Amino acid sequence: MNSEPYTVIGVLAPDFYHPLPSDLYVPWPVAELRAKNRVDHDFGVIARLKPGVTIAGAQSELSTVARRIDAQTPRLAGWDVTVWG
Repeated sequence: MNSEPYTVIGVLAPDFYHPLPSDLYVPWPVAELRAKNRVDHDFGVIARLKPGVTIAGAQSELSTVARRIDAQTPRLAGWDVTVWG
């Protein structure tokens, strides 16, 4: 893509829903991720749940992580993670 090599790591289902549709998703460059400020809220993650993990279970675990971030970075307090499937 744009003369940059990429390795395909997966193909999304034709009915995959994302609020910002795209024909292609690529990883964020590590340098850009490290340069981001923790108060930026424009970051999304697409992931597959392990077998046996429910959406509610994933939501609970990620909300726990968000509360730890709140404690470490008080100016971010109140933000959360939304898991949907």
